[in-house]
Amino acid sequence: MICGRVLEITNNGLVVDSGFTDLLREPLNRSWVIAANVSATKDPNAIESKVPGSPCIGTVFVTDLPKRGAPPIHKYDYITLLAYPAGQYEYVPVPPITKTIRKFTGTLEMAVALNMRAEQH
Repeated sequence: MICGRVLEITNNGLVVDSGFTDLLREPLNRSWVIAANVSATKDPNAIESKVPGSPCIGTVFVTDLPKRGAPPIHKYDYITLLAYPAGQYEYVPVPPITKTIRKFTGTLEMAVALNMRAEQH
């Protein structure tokens, strides 16, 4: 579960600081996009679990976002989205610094395709 603040919007997806688990509360959990003006905090003691559906902790890249009925997304908005591991992404927070972060996709089909493609290379 990706639950975090949008740090960067690219043509292919979003760089997200995930781990804002309090975004999963009512009434915020009614939409996968939450306005930046919402008060949300990260639990500094949160530990990521390997259980499906558990919150992801850290900076991640999310691609293949829902399109149908999707509200506009702006930098520093929040998102909550069930996503699937799909390899890695090279993120440039400040040039010339490059970080390799985990990549997630919003669809299981794309996760399988991306992971199969990565295995072939």
